Amino acid sequence: MESKQFLEEFQAGRRERTAGHQYFIPNPINLQWKWKNAQLNTLLEKASRKIGELNSFARLVPNINLFIQLHVMKEAVISSRIEGTSTTIGEALLTEEDIRPERRDDWREVNNYTKALRAYFSRRLSATQKASWKGSNHVCMAY
Repeated sequence: MESKQFLEEFQAGRRERTAGHQYFIPNPINLQWKWKNAQLNTLLEKASRKIGELNSFARLVPNINLFIQLHVMKEAVISSRIEGTSTTIGEALLTEEDIRPERRDDWREVNNYTKALRAYFSRRLSATQKASWKGSNHVCMAY
């Protein structure tokens, strides 16, 4: 039987050096865990429930890719505000021609952010992953 380890004391691994090169050796993570703070049980329980709710909701959404694209668009709108843009989610969903000329720069900023996220996910997934996940409820299929 494996001994239990306190989560708070977990070390991800150690660095070693050989022949002038440094490398990292990870510690196993498939251990029995215990923790000193009992509140963590409550937080893990809440997180587990929320994941279950999200999974149930994902099964009810008729077009998961559209759902994910809307969330990416929302993320783009919110993140672009850091740079001073003022595009709304409603504007972000419009075509460039439908945006007032004085608001197009902000719209382009959000649109570029969304394109960058799509390009990132497209590059991150190999053709094998895309094929095996086709039709599933995975976030990555939106791209």
